[in-house]
Amino acid sequence: MVVNAGTLTLTGPIGLSTTARPFEFGGAGNGFVNGAINNAGIALRKVDAGTWTFKASNTHTNVTTIEAGTLALGPAGGMPNTLSINVFSNATFDVSQPRTFNLGTSHALLVSGAINGSIGCSDRKSVV
Repeated sequence: MVVNAGTLTLTGPIGLSTTARPFEFGGAGNGFVNGAINNAGIALRKVDAGTWTFKASNTHTNVTTIEAGTLALGPAGGMPNTLSINVFSNATFDVSQPRTFNLGTSHALLVSGAINGSIGCSDRKSVV
């Protein structure tokens, strides 16, 4: 999904049928995903300067990379099953809308960029 200008809102769930390539969210504009991303094995990439906001709890279990711009979670947004979240140096993971984003014990958070909000985890070794 690419938004080069303005705003794009996806209202339904996203059910992807392949795990061969990551699913990318990009562009200079802003996007909102109101429904859940339901493919368990798909890797997610946030690229380009814009902001994408996930408003539902997503069920994907592969990695999430935030390579540029901002990936934000809305008040009900979440990624409880993602394998790892990698925030690159010129990117932001915005978890300021949920009270605390909780990282599972088997998940990793790799950060060289910015985090807005609070991250909770039961295993301090998960945060690098």
